[in-house]
Amino acid sequence: WGVRGREGAHVAYASRFRVRERLRENVLRPMLRKFGFQNSQSISTQNSFDYIEDQAIQDLLAPNEGKAGSHSPTVLADDFCLIPGEPVVRIEEAPNNSVRIFTGIDVLSHMDDVWNILTDYENLHKVVPSLQSNDLLHSYPDGGARLVQVGAATVVPGVTFKAKMTLDVSVYLEDTPIPPSQIAEYILDPNKPSSEVREEGLRLPLRRGVFPRPYALTSLPHRDITMQNVENAPGDFEHYQGVWRVQPLPACVEEGRSASRLTYAVEIKPKGLLPVRLIERRIASDLKTNLMAIRAVAEKNGRMRVKKERETAATATQVTDINTNTPTKTDVDGETVTIQSQEVSSRREFRGRGGLGAVFANLQHKLMA
Repeated sequence: WGVRGREGAHVAYASRFRVRERLRENVLRPMLRKFGFQNSQSISTQNSFDYIEDQAIQDLLAPNEGKAGSHSPTVLADDFCLIPGEPVVRIEEAPNNSVRIFTGIDVLSHMDDVWNILTDYENLHKVVPSLQSNDLLHSYPDGGARLVQVGAATVVPGVTFKAKMTLDVSVYLEDTPIPPSQIAEYILDPNKPSSEVREEGLRLPLRRGVFPRPYALTSLPHRDITMQNVENAPGDFEHYQGVWRVQPLPACVEEGRSASRLTYAVEIKPKGLLPVRLIERRIASDLKTNLMAIRAVAEKNGRMRVKKERETAATATQVTDINTNTPTKTDVDGETVTIQSQEVSSRREFRGRGGLGAVFANLQHKLMA
């Protein structure tokens, strides 16, 4: 405000107070009532509503204070391990009331266990906590789909932000990667200063069909899933594009064990006058929660898969080694399992019956000897 000294400080405070009140009365209060904020309970006090307004004004007047994810890495390289730990999140401002959010988590399970969850479109809402509803409209032969989803986020207790989207989902496997022209690759060096990356991102416009850079920078085989809001379809976002990436993570676990990395990069622009700063932190927080939920289910499914493979291997070994007592070793998902075979299954079946059964069992044993 350009006035110095103690008196100037009072003038600055008064001017800031007037700006705050004008924002509250003329912009934020009408906007919050009009866009997306619904009460899970009727708001009997004004405190929750005032809290949201104050937080929004705080962001508008002091945009660099308390920025979530401000110290997160620019990318996750193959030798950057998050095991054990919570997901990492990074928020970058983008032009014209938009934002880019990057999240990542490491999973102690094979990448197939993660991939199977992401591509089970009909049941995504059973795993992803922020999905209030999830409808599969179409499945495509290439593995993609069209979904209608409603996400919900609790901004403060009693106040919920809901967003509806119609999404086109495309799948890219190890041998069919995303075309380079569809990825905003403006960072290839993981050692590039974070401030420079933020400056480049702030200048980089959102372009439909050009997805944000994947948060995982990897030279290993990987699979990607892109999500894009359908133009002219009912929804609460003018622009929504995201990239899921799943990759193996051999450098972060001991040899013989499976691990994988799941990352999500998304760029968002709300419709109308709703400031993205009002919802970006809540969206980032929910993305972290979603990744932790996917990790929990993937690791549980992985343990069940390994157990089943061990049981199958044990059964197959008993059949193969039916005539020997030699312990047999077999490899199941990187772990050595020792199985003691039985002499003869039929002899075990007859054992203990007595009478004619015992005679047949002894006779069969002598013939085989």
